[in-house]
Amino acid sequence: MTNSPVTRIKKTYFYGLAGVIIGLVMGLIVGWVLWPVSWTDASSANLRPEMQHTVMSNAILSYTLTNDKDKALQVYQDFGNKAVSVLDSVRSDPGLLNAEQISRFAAAVSAPVSSTNALPANNATGGTTSNPLPISKKNTGTLGLALLAVLVAGAAAVYWFFFRGHEAKGNPQMSMVTKASSANVPQATKPAVTPLKPNMTNLNTSLPRRIEMPAVMNQAKTTASQVIQEVPAAISAVTHPVMVPSGKPIAQFLTTYMYGDDLYDESFIFDAPNGAFLGECGVSFSDIVGTGEPKKISAFEIWLFDKNDIQTVTNVLMCQHAFDDLFMRENLEKKGDSVLAEVEKRFAMETDSLVLEGHVVDLTYGELLQTSQSYFQRLTLELAVYEKK
Repeated sequence: MTNSPVTRIKKTYFYGLAGVIIGLVMGLIVGWVLWPVSWTDASSANLRPEMQHTVMSNAILSYTLTNDKDKALQVYQDFGNKAVSVLDSVRSDPGLLNAEQISRFAAAVSAPVSSTNALPANNATGGTTSNPLPISKKNTGTLGLALLAVLVAGAAAVYWFFFRGHEAKGNPQMSMVTKASSANVPQATKPAVTPLKPNMTNLNTSLPRRIEMPAVMNQAKTTASQVIQEVPAAISAVTHPVMVPSGKPIAQFLTTYMYGDDLYDESFIFDAPNGAFLGECGVSFSDIVGTGEPKKISAFEIWLFDKNDIQTVTNVLMCQHAFDDLFMRENLEKKGDSVLAEVEKRFAMETDSLVLEGHVVDLTYGELLQTSQSYFQRLTLELAVYEKK
């Protein structure tokens, strides 16, 4: 009865199933450990969603700093049909970016692809959408044959060493012994892990209080601030203010500084409608506060060069702290007329034949120790150049 056909069929089924399982395990070891699949030159469309968000944010920041439209379009098209959804995710979670930067980037890359949702593989600017295969077809076939051979070899080995050996010995109680031994083996259990919680009771989150000045010093400081604010108003009342010409400007530029960009130094060349060179304008650092890296910028110089004038005019755009501090303000005014940086603030400077109008589009201040609004965290300026008539 022990060697009946039913018993042999059950034993054959058991060892065959065991061979398949062992073959699959060996195949996974070969595919994941010995010969793993490697990706080369993968496109942005193959990245994880959080990595796609990071790549798109870096592309917008790079375009803001360099104005390289071809590079921005190439990075955008590298996302394939996921480009629109990734850009929408950046709009919903911009991080350190602002709406103006995202809108400029979208305007720079949407023109070639506005007619369809699917991006082309190649475009006139040379951008390509790379969608490489992880391995070639030849390598895929070779790896598949190798895994199939390992699977067959594993099943044959199990059948030879277990089924044939026990059938020759006539051991009818093989399955019973196997079940009994497996039943007596205790299963490993995971120890209970209690998550540790940080003890927040001993943390002192209170900040040191600012030392209050005596009443006499406060009154003197208030009087000095009033004098500082009244003197420029009196001077502007005597001198003639800069009049911005009507009509469209001959050149218009948008530039953004972000904290950490220690190499920031923008300059723009502009020409007349007939192509003749007229002049140049730009923005650069004027004053740095504190120590260490990155640099903490408290004032910027906005300058205008006119080929028909003998000198370059300069305005100094100051943060609130630099503008209120009498000593800092007097030193910075040696470089040019002082302007307090405020959102939507407009200022103008002129030469013999040109007028430059500056516009503070966006502004974010940083805090140094206990001094608020002491340096620029982010600054977006719009510069418009007009020709006098």
